Amino acid sequence: MKLSNNGKHKYLKFFGVLCIVFGVVNGIDAINFFNDPHAYININGVDRNDNEAKLLAFFFPLLMLIVGIFLNLVSFEGVSKANKARDNFWLPFRK
Repeated sequence: MKLSNNGKHKYLKFFGVLCIVFGVVNGIDAINFFNDPHAYININGVDRNDNEAKLLAFFFPLLMLIVGIFLNLVSFEGVSKANKARDNFWLPFRK
């Protein structure tokens, strides 16, 4: 399936919004875990109660939030330039 530049731009915006929503929802839970001294985080089958495990559980939603914000900041011109650069890169390999 070949998407136009406009379709790719809309797809990036939609995926960015999904990442932001996921990051916010899971980030709120991670903050609640961090503030609760009796909460346990299960890492590799081991229940851990230390702050390092709770902080580790907070990094993934934070990363998703940053990726979502970055994807929403990509402009239509940026998508067009990336497609043109990709086409120019693969040009010598095409017959």
